[in-house]
Amino acid sequence: MRLPEVPFSEFQDYYLTGSGMNPIVNIKAITMRDDAIFKNVQNGTEVEGCVYHKVPMSAQILRRARNVGGSADVRNVLVMPGIFGVVVQMKPRYYGEAKNVLMSVLSSEYQHPKIAIAVDVDVDIFNYAEVLWSINTRVNPAEDITIISGSKIHAMDPSCPEFGHPGAPGWHRIGGKMIVDATKPPECDAKRRDEFERLRPVGWETVHLEDYLPADAPPLRTKPKIPGS
Repeated sequence: MRLPEVPFSEFQDYYLTGSGMNPIVNIKAITMRDDAIFKNVQNGTEVEGCVYHKVPMSAQILRRARNVGGSADVRNVLVMPGIFGVVVQMKPRYYGEAKNVLMSVLSSEYQHPKIAIAVDVDVDIFNYAEVLWSINTRVNPAEDITIISGSKIHAMDPSCPEFGHPGAPGWHRIGGKMIVDATKPPECDAKRRDEFERLRPVGWETVHLEDYLPADAPPLRTKPKIPGS
């Protein structure tokens, strides 16, 4: 016997899979311990279910990016909400290296990423305001944004045309991918790179909030570490 079941949530924060006719399960008895904990993994953007996507995806993409062009200086990777975008923190050595790294991000084992953004090592990738600041102040749209059209993307990305239907052979979507190079000029152009040194208050690295808290207070992550300090 089957009855319609309500739509399930998905990692994009949508009910994309719709409802379906699913079997009825009749439970006669449940054995459980005292004070049992019911574990529910709810899917959606930035909830627990996404952890099982983002952690292994970040690790694999980071490993892949570091192997580009003879060990690129890639420091960290962040999979953004919705899982279709990735931010890469790196120090480019040469012109064009950031673009090569981002192309590897968009062509990894994972089909999810369609937007890849590279920022420099002075940007905290876990602070979205800093990522947006880097895009606003270091990106020349005519040179630093690349659109790749006609790409096969994740079949559950609702923003692009769908071919076939869920579960059917050949089900896929075709759309575009985007590369955004928001890094500073590379190390090989030291003079130009120095022009993008960030403003910092005098004594920035000498004042620590922890110094004013009780000795037993938990450690704090208050501001990004400045490279070279």
